[in-house]
Amino acid sequence: MKDDAISRGQLLVCIYLTMTAEMLIRPYREPIQFPAQVLIPAAGMNLLVIGLALRLGRRAGTIGCAQRAQSGVGRLAMLFCTAVLALSGGAALQDADGFLGFTGGRQFSFFLFLALALLLVFYAVRLGAEGFARVGGVVLTLMLLSLGLVILSNLRDLRLQNLQILPQSHEKVVQALGIGFYASPALLAGVVLTEKTDRPAQMRWGKLLGGIFATYFVLTVVGEMTLGSFASVQRQPVYTLARIGGISVFRRLDSLHSSVWLMALLLGVVVQAAAAELLLRGALPAKWKKYTVLLTALLFGGAALFVHQETEAALWRWLTVGTAVGMLLLCAGRKGGEKRQ
Repeated sequence: MKDDAISRGQLLVCIYLTMTAEMLIRPYREPIQFPAQVLIPAAGMNLLVIGLALRLGRRAGTIGCAQRAQSGVGRLAMLFCTAVLALSGGAALQDADGFLGFTGGRQFSFFLFLALALLLVFYAVRLGAEGFARVGGVVLTLMLLSLGLVILSNLRDLRLQNLQILPQSHEKVVQALGIGFYASPALLAGVVLTEKTDRPAQMRWGKLLGGIFATYFVLTVVGEMTLGSFASVQRQPVYTLARIGGISVFRRLDSLHSSVWLMALLLGVVVQAAAAELLLRGALPAKWKKYTVLLTALLFGGAALFVHQETEAALWRWLTVGTAVGMLLLCAGRKGGEKRQ
């Protein structure tokens, strides 16, 4: 196995945590406004997009960045994917700050938070993939415990009659695309980082998709069965469940839940930064390679400042498109690299 190598399971755990954290704490500019019977079919449509993207990604992940850099198309593909990952990471840092403000946990300004987060990113990327992959196993345990407690604490309040079963138009399903479960750029980071695993062509992406969709399905249904029609007017429905749950009311576990979710989101930023650094290392001239970690941190910081002014909901749809286009470009770069061999 190569230096700084990680297992396929460790990489899948990191991508699962990233996408789950995005589902849980990505702040919405307005309430969700859709019932579970709209959100779940929309998630199914997103699943098809993700499946197609990962089908392309399975091919793109079989060649390393060094080989892809042998063609001009490959270098352009890597620079484009770096930009997508930087925007996604910057938006995630903005979301983390927004979630801290929403939960009342913010103790300092966004700019101080950003500086601390970028120091974390710089240090973690310098440490290498093996370092954050080990952290991922710990965070996964905490995440599963947190979600289990959220569901357990609301079991007595579940009401089947709260599920809304009403005729819904197809337009609403289309409008719900990109809410909660979507084709995250974290998938692009996973494809790029497969070169650090053994046998990248054998990545079990289906297990990842199944786990993420099951998590989203359960939390969406539990939210509506507990909150009823109020679930569709919540900006943070799962965090609301954490606050009103029988265990949390007396023990204030909601602050612990939010801490675990933030850890998972920051881990996702590190994963995307590690992928962006790997892409930059392959795309830039040799004299710049020793600065790629610093350049990555600066790119993510600049992206966070760019989206800080106004994060539009449409940004996530553009990132979804960027993820799919990035997969296509990596496949094109793969062919170019193979021809040069």
